[in-house]
Amino acid sequence: RSAFLGTDASFVWLPYNVESIGSRAFANCSNLKYVYIPYSCSSIAADAFPEGVTILYIADYQEPTYAETYAHENGFSCLYMEDPYGGNG
Repeated sequence: RSAFLGTDASFVWLPYNVESIGSRAFANCSNLKYVYIPYSCSSIAADAFPEGVTILYIADYQEPTYAETYAHENGFSCLYMEDPYGGNG
């Protein structure tokens, strides 16, 4: 909960082992524009992000990632990005 509360970062890259993002994890992060959510994440609280954040994800060609589905269902922009490590996390 509230893991990044009030951070000034404009971009956050969550590590591959993140499985969930809790309630208000990014509350009061007015500068936040982009959050990379790894394929391992399978739970995101409805109030985890402020409005206007773009969710970045690395596509799994067989099915959408949870981050992609969450973004579409909750009105967030989302962008596919290439995996800099050469795999799907």
